Amino acid sequence: MSGLPSLAPTLPSRRRALGLAAVGAFTAVTAAVVTARPSWAAAAPTMSVVPRTPTASVNSWLASGGDKVLRGTIVLTAPLVIPSGTHLDASSASITGPASDNVLRNRASVPTATTTASVRAGSAVVTTKAAVFSSASVGRAVQVLGVGPRAARAGAPGSMYGRVLSVQSPTKATLSVPATSTATAATAYLFPPDDTDITITGGTWTNRNANGLSQTTAAHGLLIRRASGVSLLDLTVHSTGSAQTGGQYAVSFGDVRNVTVEDVAFVDTASDGVHFQGPSSSIAVRRITGVRTGDDLVAFTTVDGQSHDHSKLGDCEGDITDVTVEDVDGRSCLCLLKVTSGTGAAGVQRHIRRFTATGLAGTVTGSSPVQIVDYAGPTWFEGTIANVTATGSGGPAVNVAVGTLGNLVVQDVQWPAGRPASTTGIVRVTATSASSVTVRGITNRSVGAGGSVGLALALASVGTVSVSGIACPVLAPKFDSVRLVRANAKIGTLSVSDDTSAARDGNVFAIDAVAKGYRITKASFARITRSSGSVWVADADGTTSTAITVAGLQGGRAFALLRSPAHVSVQNGSQPGASGAAVRLNSAAATPVRVVVASTKRPGALVSRTASQRVSAVSPFVTVDAALLTPADGDVVLNNGKKYSSGQIVWNAKAKQWRKTTVKEPAPTPTPTATPKPAPTATATPKPTATPAPTATPTPTPTATPMPTATPAPTATATPTDTPSLSSTPEPVAG
Repeated sequence: MSGLPSLAPTLPSRRRALGLAAVGAFTAVTAAVVTARPSWAAAAPTMSVVPRTPTASVNSWLASGGDKVLRGTIVLTAPLVIPSGTHLDASSASITGPASDNVLRNRASVPTATTTASVRAGSAVVTTKAAVFSSASVGRAVQVLGVGPRAARAGAPGSMYGRVLSVQSPTKATLSVPATSTATAATAYLFPPDDTDITITGGTWTNRNANGLSQTTAAHGLLIRRASGVSLLDLTVHSTGSAQTGGQYAVSFGDVRNVTVEDVAFVDTASDGVHFQGPSSSIAVRRITGVRTGDDLVAFTTVDGQSHDHSKLGDCEGDITDVTVEDVDGRSCLCLLKVTSGTGAAGVQRHIRRFTATGLAGTVTGSSPVQIVDYAGPTWFEGTIANVTATGSGGPAVNVAVGTLGNLVVQDVQWPAGRPASTTGIVRVTATSASSVTVRGITNRSVGAGGSVGLALALASVGTVSVSGIACPVLAPKFDSVRLVRANAKIGTLSVSDDTSAARDGNVFAIDAVAKGYRITKASFARITRSSGSVWVADADGTTSTAITVAGLQGGRAFALLRSPAHVSVQNGSQPGASGAAVRLNSAAATPVRVVVASTKRPGALVSRTASQRVSAVSPFVTVDAALLTPADGDVVLNNGKKYSSGQIVWNAKAKQWRKTTVKEPAPTPTPTATPKPAPTATATPKPTATPAPTATPTPTPTATPMPTATPAPTATATPTDTPSLSSTPEPVAG
């Protein structure tokens, strides 16, 4: 892009500016709407500037700190430098940065000493050429270029970055991190003590640095390093260069704590809007808007600078914790939210913990609006993503593709009408390992051609997957609520509840053909309502037996299409329009299988098989051809085959024969009610919504009521000609 024309000294409010920019009318504004001023601004010292006001004069004025008000328009020849204890009101100012440097930086981002240093791989000791260390250096940050993380791109090594733990001599100190590689004359910086208490309110900030893919920290717009207690409020930030070459991040944070970024608009930026590098903690990012950002609107990376060889963006690295992101709205951005970690110094895994993002809306030019992905090595992530209505150019609304997940929660994701079918999943979760994955409230409203998927699972190993509230209220061609799409996946416990679909086809849990070798220990399904499809459908063979329980199924075609051993328990179900067998053994791997059915109505047969797989059943009221069974002692079935007596029969193992019996149908067991849906996390501030209509207070029960392994069958009354004794039979069936 060629940049924006001259802007009025005072611009419209952030939200008004966003709306105008979205329709191409940003530069047509003639009336000024001033951003709300902070209460202290009225009595603060004021400096009025014009385009040629010397930058040194403004920096001299800022150097004393305190409350400041900047007015007018200025074109800088060097960055503004803001010290600790400064509250700058720039609501009535337009600041254009120098041609080849930051627009603004904080004082602690500027080193107090520069020298060369020698380091050894794996060692935290730094030996400098110049005498730069003293006892006062303890706790201060040191950066040694090019000897830090290089997990993803060998040609773009990060820096060895840490704090001084101890000083052995004026030329030798021990840092908090080791070097990743060895060097004898690497450039090293010693930084001043951290800054504290900085606030910048309002203003239009323009970065005109043309970095040409050099990727240096000087190419960022606003650069904040080594600071705590920082607030950026009501800013408008943009770039004059084209995407990826007109400067780097509009606002770049690194090694920061207690940061608030609120009501900031990013318009035509060359790269990311606001970007955090580790180590960072206690971050709040709220009400962010963006139009045509050259990269991600909001981004977090524990290790940066792995996009291009010779990049210098990896100036600091570390974990990122305790983050809240709320209300991000973007148009024509590459991505609304990107989160990555990676491996840090000497290959140490970096983590992102206690992360909450809620309220992400708009459209993006990239595949997915929310990307939690690997970058500088495998990502380790734990957190919550909620209230997503944004869409991308073809990928999931929420795409999680990482090395390791702690506890992941994804909640309230909408796939709107008019969008193509979400064939890769509205939410997609890929990980080598995960502690737990919880997904609540996915809604598909697309009727596009193809098979839509609510949740696509590509997990190698996960302890617990809990899914509730997936819905397809429209007549889509096909909709699978959950689909397993990775070979050899290992899932400890899978639960799906409160699932509804009006689609013409599709299933509750589908196992893709590529997912062969899966191992699922337990799977429970509760309160399922479908116009078609089945609860469990496997298109690939599994290797271990799964305990499958189904409670409260309404509609659909079948219970399970199996290609692995299983124990299937069904209660309180009704399939008035069922077709085909309820449990189908579709491969030689589906053996042995046991089916226990209670309080369930279904007109079709219970079991079918493709070969001689072993299957047993307790099904006094859903018909089954007893000739297909390998029965266990006491099994009771409603036989519709020709080989044995029709009607209810019971298997007597001692006599090795079926005998007639009579079983009375018991009263149905109440179907468990839905568990109340909690808020995303305690740290997230809820987005205002309309007052909901009153609803009945739900009973706090588990998401799904699992069926016991041995399901008690109703008491049977034997006919006078058939009185087998079953009082000692361990299987609780009729006798």
